[in-house]
Amino acid sequence: MNFVDGILVRLATGPAGVFDQLSLEHLLRAAYDTANATLAGPFNAAFESLRLGVAVPRTAIAQGAWGASGTPAIEGRWELSGLGGDGTLLVDALWRGAIVARTAAPTGRIADVGTAWPTASGIDEEIVAALGALPADSAAREQQRRTRYRARLRAALAQPDALTDEALDRWLREAGAGSVGELIERSAGTTFFGATRVTYVETAAPPPVPRVMPVAVALLIRDVGFSLAGLLAQSKQVRELLEPLAGRADKSGGRLRHPLVIGWVVPAAVFNDADWPTETNPPNPADQVRERRQVAGRWLSDEGIGLIVS
Repeated sequence: MNFVDGILVRLATGPAGVFDQLSLEHLLRAAYDTANATLAGPFNAAFESLRLGVAVPRTAIAQGAWGASGTPAIEGRWELSGLGGDGTLLVDALWRGAIVARTAAPTGRIADVGTAWPTASGIDEEIVAALGALPADSAAREQQRRTRYRARLRAALAQPDALTDEALDRWLREAGAGSVGELIERSAGTTFFGATRVTYVETAAPPPVPRVMPVAVALLIRDVGFSLAGLLAQSKQVRELLEPLAGRADKSGGRLRHPLVIGWVVPAAVFNDADWPTETNPPNPADQVRERRQVAGRWLSDEGIGLIVS
């Protein structure tokens, strides 16, 4: 039995076994924006329906107008199917259901909140006390003011090194001042910048909660030797034709990227090809295949395609 037929038999008799954890992760990433979601495995596939051998008719829109001269034209619009060659695109399987992920609640609580509001008030007096007088040179005077004001601000921060010269300049611009001296001369007693420290403590983590993410996946099964460019083009055609009919609306609260995901089911031997990129180029051939699959799965998911390796 060839690879395509073997996958169809497995889908018919035990579909969950076709999808490993990485496959489900890539399908979920293709369907939803998971960048800021706290979704993690283990993942499970849930099947509401699974149809094998789905023919998707090609359609075209025709518009026209007709009528006798001098009379209002009659307009018409028709949707035609069965055009171009055999008139259909073949989808090996259509899965409608869900991927069940796990999400964890935050494990910390706020134990303490503290604030500090340093001002520029009294800085000139500090300089006079230390030097006997304000420096006559404007650059030296500004340097003294800046050094002391920055020290006050840094003392209020849990990470004082974060207050760089660039950050201080940006803060001054936001306050409408070109220098610390200008800030002092305009409004020495006014507070412009404050710091808030929030202390968290870890608490016992609750067990992960299952989260059901509805999906619709059109599966295209290909053995070694398929054309990457051809399969990409066919995938876009299938989505365009099938998504209005079979796409899913999101009821999970997630951010849906594609109502219909295209799933590529391919053998692992596809990634024996060294032209597939890796990130670290590991020396072990098995690790190379695994990394090529991971890299390919990530960029394909951005195209709305989930990579399933079987």
